[in-house]
Formats: sequence, C-alpha cells, structure tokens
Amino acid sequence: MIQVSVETTSELGRRLTITVPADDVENLVDKKLKETAKKVRINGFRQGKVPLSEVKRRYGVAVRGEALDELVLSRTSAAVEQESLKVAGRPSIEISQDQSGAPLEFVATLEVFPTIAALELSTLKIDRPIAEVIEADLDQAILKLQEQKVKWLPKEGQVAALGDQVTLDFEGRVEGELFDGGAQKNHVMVLGAKKMIAGFEEQIVGMQAGEQRTIQVTFPTDYVAEALKGKKAEFLITLHSVEQPLLPELNANFFRDYGVSSDDLALFRSEVRKNLIYELNEGKRLYLRLQVIEGLLKSNPIDVPKSLIELESRRLRDQQVRQMLGQEELPAWAENFPTQMFHEEAERVVRASLLLDGIRTLHAIELDAER
Repeated sequence: MIQVSVETTSELGRRLTITVPADDVENLVDKKLKETAKKVRINGFRQGKVPLSEVKRRYGVAVRGEALDELVLSRTSAAVEQESLKVAGRPSIEISQDQSGAPLEFVATLEVFPTIAALELSTLKIDRPIAEVIEADLDQAILKLQEQKVKWLPKEGQVAALGDQVTLDFEGRVEGELFDGGAQKNHVMVLGAKKMIAGFEEQIVGMQAGEQRTIQVTFPTDYVAEALKGKKAEFLITLHSVEQPLLPELNANFFRDYGVSSDDLALFRSEVRKNLIYELNEGKRLYLRLQVIEGLLKSNPIDVPKSLIELESRRLRDQQVRQMLGQEELPAWAENFPTQMFHEEAERVVRASLLLDGIRTLHAIELDAER
C-alpha cells in the first residue's frame, strides 16, 4: 500500500500527499550509487574499483536527485491507481520533505476527469434534413467545373460588363489623401466576383478600355484597416483592357480531366451526380452531428479539466499557425503565440468529447476498429 492522503480541492481538483519510507529512499540511492561505481572512470582508480565513498562524494547529489525523480514518478502512478483516479493532464509535483535518513514527502496536484453518471437526452431535438440532387444542381456543378478551366479572350468593343475580366490601375484617396494599399497598377479582376468593397466593381461596368473614371465608395464599418472603417473614398480608375470568358466545350478532352474516359455526356453527368450525392450525404451527416453536439452541450453542463482545455487550445493554435503559413512544420515563435483566444472553442471541444465518451460508457457501446 502506498502511503497517500487525498484532498479534494475543487470539483475536479485533487491534492495527493505521498510519503515514501526513508529505507525505500536510501535503498534506491545506494543501488544507484553502486551502479554508478561500476561505470565511472576516475583517475587513479580502475573502472569498477572506485570506492563507494568517493563515488558518493563526487556524484551523490546527482544520484540522489535521479533516485527521487524515479520514486516520485513511480509512487505517484501507484497512488493514482490505488485511489482509482482518472487523471487528466500531467500532475504538478512539489517536494515538501527531503532529508537524508528521513521519509520523502511530496505533493502531487492534479485534475481528474468528471464522472458522468447520467445524461439528459430527453430534451434533445434533431431536425433531419430532407434534400436530393436535381437536374438544376447538376447543371450548376458542371458550369462551375467549366469555369475552373475558363479562357479569357479580348472582348469586341472593349466595354466592361458583369462577368468580364478587366485589367486596370486604381488610385484611392480618403479626404484627398492617398492611403496605404490604395493604389495598384495592372490589377486583374472579374467584375461581379465581389472581391472589392461594395460598389467598386459595379461602377466599372460600362467603362471602355482606355477610359478614366472617378468613383466613390464607402469602406464598411468592420473593414480590416482601422483607419479606413466607415470612411468615404474616391478612386481614380484607368481601364486598360476587357476580356470575356470562353467556357470549354463538354467533350472527351474535358471529361478526361475529371476522370471520365469517354465522350458520353450522360456518363459524365452520372459521375458528377454521384459526387454531388456523396457531398450531400456528408453535409447531412455533419449537420446531424453538429445538432447532437449542440444539444448535448446545452442540456448537460459539466466541469472540464483546465489542463485539457489548455492542451486543446495549444492544438487549435498550432493548427491555425500551420494554416496561416501553409506548412506542416511549426516555427519556433509559435510557442509564444498566446492560447487564450482559443480557450472558448477548446472548452466546447473537450466538453463534447467527454459527453460523447460518457454516452459510449453508459450504454456500453463497443467501438468498431475497422469502421
């Protein structure tokens, strides 16, 4: 039996005071000193023949520290098992007594997983979406595939319309002054793609290549640049060229690019339909899953270990940094990137995970490894 006393510090917090008999400490220290004596090389002594007193004089502090680390790890693990605690995260260790010839005493502060004895499911309401793929969906999907391979050709008359691609220069001013990022040469854009602030693209419609025009727009109140939020701006536009789209033909060459080795349009539409049905079913599954999780979170409040929230926050932070940089390897500075902004989402993720695992446990659901 491990000598341990357990104190409940919070709903999930536990404080374990663990005592290791002095004999156990000294026996392990002596054992490690003897192991060290066999391996060390000291001038004036043959390897393996160094007196234990000399080994203790030179390496006693380091060997004792190694022994204490081993005892703390093993006794903490044994105490957790003895007390049937489900530990969340890594315990924090503080040695309260460490004197030669006296018992070792240390405190392990930790969190445990919440006990889920029951779950409220009676109020859970799920809307099962009803949807199917129709011919109009097929037409729209095929049009998007064609747009991915569009070619741009000079437009006769060179008058800009929605859907055309234009090349232009623009120079923006707020209250008569140029602002950072407000000027660009030979900018290429598709009118109607809504890549610019509201009203910008629409006022280029009707312009002819070679024409200049001054337009007025207002930056949105939630614009990314603080100095421009809600401000009225004036842009001098110089239109250089106008191109119109040429969609690729629906033929064998086009079908082959999407994995269909045939010139049969009906077969191609059938393959597109299969993909749309798959995407639709995945969307339905995700929608149902989100409803289940939202319902569980709403009707089953539980305490969540802070250590798990921090771990999940770090995972979310690292994931965002990877996405921002477009690379798998995390840079060294990522560790200094704060995790606080991810705590709310992390708590939701951890709570949902604990509740779903609670359902599995309460209903003795066996997971299928193959699935």
